[in-house]
Amino acid sequence: MSAVRQETSGLGGEPPEATRFTKAQAGCIESLNQLMARHDGLVQAVVRQQVLGGLPFEEALQAGRIGLWRALLGFDPAQGSAFSTCAWTCIKHHVWRAVKAHEGEPRYGYASLPLLLADPSRRFHIVLADYFSAINARLEVPFAAQLLQPDTLYPSLHVRDVVSDAAFGYSCVLRVVHEHLGARRVLDLRAHQTDQDKTLWPLRGYDDKGRPICAFGYPLTSNGFDFEKRRHKWFCDRVCQKGQAPVVVITGLPTPICECPYLHTDSNYAQILNVGFSFKNDGSCRLVRDIAFDSPARKLLYHRARNATFERWGLKRLPVYGMLRTRAVIFLADVRSNLTTLARLFREATAATGA
Repeated sequence: MSAVRQETSGLGGEPPEATRFTKAQAGCIESLNQLMARHDGLVQAVVRQQVLGGLPFEEALQAGRIGLWRALLGFDPAQGSAFSTCAWTCIKHHVWRAVKAHEGEPRYGYASLPLLLADPSRRFHIVLADYFSAINARLEVPFAAQLLQPDTLYPSLHVRDVVSDAAFGYSCVLRVVHEHLGARRVLDLRAHQTDQDKTLWPLRGYDDKGRPICAFGYPLTSNGFDFEKRRHKWFCDRVCQKGQAPVVVITGLPTPICECPYLHTDSNYAQILNVGFSFKNDGSCRLVRDIAFDSPARKLLYHRARNATFERWGLKRLPVYGMLRTRAVIFLADVRSNLTTLARLFREATAATGA
């Protein structure tokens, strides 16, 4: 009578996985490779759920496999927990470290980029489109692409102003607003380290807020935006002769200024400067704004309607995790916002007509 075999074998006579873990941790390369191959799908599942930023997918997989390898060597089957539970955390940790090493300190989360149609006179806004991505992804190109959509989707729509944060103050966005939409650029200013050097302002022709500066360091005054010619008009009004202090003090320059060629022109405004897409001196468009940055008109146009709506509904912090769930909640919130706005407009129109 043959003896009963006490060790339970795997399928096809293979040793049980607990035995493989023991052998792999004892230095058996074959067992380690078998376990790595068997659980590689877990690595891919973890990596697909992470925000990688600029880290290539293959590099993230490699980092995840290192995490899997460490999990294999440290796993104790006797504790009774599933290996996938232990490995998931280890894999994710190594992927996050790789992202941090690739791009610096990462920020985890998502960004929702809505295209809002705002009508101040009727006090409402409608979400026309939305772009959703990782929060540390570059968004200026998707935003520029969004701005190109209204002409196709809403041919009769005329956009007067485009308002956004400084994160979108790049040439691709500014050019679409100015040349394609023919609208005023009311975006926040995207700063650069050269803005701190005041000695450059008279040379480049503008200060750190995009206000034109004359060659003698005096600021020009805004005279409005010409929609037909798509340019912002500025004039100096000979302030150097009226006791106003210069923005930039040029050493050795006598005051009041007597060498400026615009002091004796026939124009009441003296120097007149028209700023179109970019500044003339250096060709830069980064700080070109069609409404003066510190003007009351800009403050009236700079809305935060969608953020205020989400905050009122308790959605400042979303109650779900993961890109798919978060995107779904944002979509439903936008639909609710649009339907609420339409209901109010219908109610006001009905009350006004007495129907």
